[in-house]
Amino acid sequence: MLYYECKGNETTLFKITQLTKPFSISLEGYIINDCNFSEITDEWRLLIEDVVKLYQEFLIGSLHSVYIRGSVAHGGCVKNQSDIDTFALIQNDIDKDLFLQLKQSRKKPLSEHPFVKGIEVKVFPYEQVIRQRGGISFTIKTQSICVYGDDISNKILPYGLNYEAVTHTFWLPRDISVAQKDLFNSEDEARIMEICSWIMKRLVRSGFEIYMGDARIYTRDLYQCWEIFSHYEPEYKDAMGQALMWAVYPSNKVDDITEYLDTFGTLLCDIIQIRCKMQ
Repeated sequence: MLYYECKGNETTLFKITQLTKPFSISLEGYIINDCNFSEITDEWRLLIEDVVKLYQEFLIGSLHSVYIRGSVAHGGCVKNQSDIDTFALIQNDIDKDLFLQLKQSRKKPLSEHPFVKGIEVKVFPYEQVIRQRGGISFTIKTQSICVYGDDISNKILPYGLNYEAVTHTFWLPRDISVAQKDLFNSEDEARIMEICSWIMKRLVRSGFEIYMGDARIYTRDLYQCWEIFSHYEPEYKDAMGQALMWAVYPSNKVDDITEYLDTFGTLLCDIIQIRCKMQ
């Protein structure tokens, strides 16, 4: 997708393409985890090792396993553009202050591996994950690689293209509200752009999720999500294209973002509600 933005006499060209292929679907209709550690390049592996060391340092005696997900796990990462998304399963509750220290410790690997845009660290209770359906259990089964500890993916039943595979759609109205509140309270340009990218990714993926069953495709790739939504809702192709553009090249203009969320964001929530009633 090519997107042109005009500012005065200057025109900027943004190019957004497909980065990863859709996940395979079995004959029974289940999502197959195609992620392969052997396809991760050495520089990203070194970064993964350093992030694992952070978890080991701050979660001594509690760390069960560490996983990566997202573009790094699925072979679509781009230097100087991609984040690395990681999470850990823990045996015991973690102190809030200790978790904040863990998040702050990301500065070291970020400085030592400048090609990564950001590092996400999260923790989840092992006992809760192993018993639940959906949520992080779905992520482990369908789109993650265990890089440390005991991989529990084989202990989780498979997931099909149904409501259990929905990770954003049901909560989109809440997420839009949270984003608008955070934008209103933020004056830091970097934080505004972070919020913009976060909520726009949710819009694009929510638009895809309501049609993934019809398309018989599961993907996290933003470009593919936009393509599939646009196929079923061609009237809103350009409107969703704006969300795609801001997901990859976020804006720092609060008024523009909030106006878009008030208009197309609200419209998308209405489309979701109608689709849910039909199913």
